Amino acid sequence: AGMYFKKCPPQNTVTPISIVSLLTSLYLSIGEATYINDVLDIPFFAASQIKFTTFIYALIICIIAVRMHTSVKDSIFTRIGEASFGIYIIHIPVKMGVEKAMVYLPAAFHDGMLNQTAVVFVTVALCYLIVLVCDNVLPKKLVSYIGLK
Repeated sequence: AGMYFKKCPPQNTVTPISIVSLLTSLYLSIGEATYINDVLDIPFFAASQIKFTTFIYALIICIIAVRMHTSVKDSIFTRIGEASFGIYIIHIPVKMGVEKAMVYLPAAFHDGMLNQTAVVFVTVALCYLIVLVCDNVLPKKLVSYIGLK
């Protein structure tokens, strides 16, 4: 996808329909995971990324990314891409901490889909910040050695 982004001319048209499609597919993915976990009682598969709706969600993200203006696309995807391995390395313990902290939020956040949406966004944001702080505070050789960059 990254190679395609470089070749694709910017279209500057991220429409409200694409944002609604993105959020709808995210909720479908979380709903499918909830169904697999609660109704079918297969928790290990519910937590995996190998669900039909997850592929739809990823496709919509790619479509939106292609339609973004080059300056926005480069800044967002380049920065997250540079930190992606560090985010991958630390996301599980951060996610566990975020899930434990969610009990202190208002009751509205305890609903399955809203809770999972908040967990996803907060986890990615915290992981990115942790990688960014480590990159700026720790010696570059150490950051590279532990795999955060």
